[in-house]
This record gives sequence, C-alpha cells and structure tokens, in this order.
Amino acid sequence: MLTPPDVYTCQFFASTCTVYSPAGKVLRTLTSADGINNPQGIHVAANGNWYVADTGANEVLILAPGGTSTVGSLGTYYPVDVATSGNVVAVSVGGQSPGVTVFVNSKQSSSLTDTRTLTPGGVAFDSHGNCYWAFNDATGAGRVDKFTACAGQPVDLGFDLNYVAGIAFDSSDNLLVNDVFMGTYVCKGTSNCVLTFTGFLQPLMLNFARGATDLVEDDGVGAVTVRRYPSGKVGLTIQTGTQTSGAALSTSNAH
Repeated sequence: MLTPPDVYTCQFFASTCTVYSPAGKVLRTLTSADGINNPQGIHVAANGNWYVADTGANEVLILAPGGTSTVGSLGTYYPVDVATSGNVVAVSVGGQSPGVTVFVNSKQSSSLTDTRTLTPGGVAFDSHGNCYWAFNDATGAGRVDKFTACAGQPVDLGFDLNYVAGIAFDSSDNLLVNDVFMGTYVCKGTSNCVLTFTGFLQPLMLNFARGATDLVEDDGVGAVTVRRYPSGKVGLTIQTGTQTSGAALSTSNAH
C-alpha cells in the first residue's frame, strides 16, 4: 500500500527542525538543545538519514536512528544546502570562497567553485552521479553549474534567472529550479525551462520523495507545500509560523 511521505522542514531563525505526518500532524521537533543552530537546506537520503545544513555551527548534521553525527569539517565555511548520491555528499557552502564541498565515505574529497559566485544556492545530483550547483553572481543573475562526476571544472548551463535558491531532479533527470522572485521552473533535461509552479511569496528549497511523485517546497515566509508531480496539485500546506529554510520528504512511502 502506498501512502504519502512524511514532511521534514527546518526554520532558520527559530533554530528548529520538525517532522510532520502526511496529514500535517507534528511527529518530532528538534531544537537548539538537539544541536540545531540556524538550519538551512535539508535532505533525506535513501537510507533514511536526515541531513541538515546547520549554518550556525558550520557543519552538516546527520540525524540517524542510532544518533547524531556530522558529515565532516567545513572549517570557516557555512553550509547552505546538502545532497547525497550513494556514498558521496555534496554541500553547498558560503564564506570567503563559496562553492561545493564534496565528501566521499565521510572524508573530504574536493572543493568545487565558480569564480563568478557571490551567494550560494542549492545543490543536487542527477541519476548519473553528476552534481549541480545553483548560485547568484555579482551581477545579480541566478546561475546553475554542472560538475561531471561531482568533480573538476564547472560547466555553465546558461541560466540567467532573477535569484536562484533550491534545485532538484525528477525521476527522468529533468531539473527543477526555484527562482525566489518568480517560482519554480521545470526543465527538459537541463534546458528549455518553463515557469511551472507559482503563487509563492519566497520559494526557497525543494526536494522530491523517492519515485518523484511528491514534491515539497518551502516558502520562506513560513509555509511548506507538498504537491503531486508533475500535475502540481497541492496535497498539503503546512503553516510553520516562522520563516522556513529547508524542506524534504521521507524517501520511502511504502508501508
């Protein structure tokens, strides 16, 4: 039997992360007492581990049934978003030289960057293990880079949006990009992008559940929306009461 996934969300200024049931009931809340300190992007991996880009502590938390750990040291850089592909973890970071810090088997493997970057955005993997990074350059344009095998030099995908935040891939490797001022663009592959989902006040991060039939997006003004994909029909809206900064769905909805 298939049931909707649980909804995970974090609130930056409140330093809290909350898990909601498919009906919008609070199942679990984490606070500063649990090590949460100004969280931003979040990701629920295939194994069920919950990754939280904890900006205030300059680390990515791994919340697992067996306890809490961290991905690895980010030094003076602060995490903005996080994504995983197998044993590879990609972290979008800000600081003196924004970029993507890559960990393989919990050890730092490489640091990827683009010299045009002013502010970092979301990070995501396609099904082939390539990672993609959204950022905003000094001119104010929103860009997306591809890093083949999550390594090497960036490949500019030619985006010129208003201000980009979260990115994600559906099960057919179509890229979705959130423009904070416009809404969600859905692409054919990584090009021919069309503004598809609107009505947000400040769309930030977005993530899919496994199978990519449910899409969750957080509106920075304090709401989280879960919609069916690709129809866009809204199934659940959660009012968090404070600014949201990340949203994800449980990776398995089989019960």
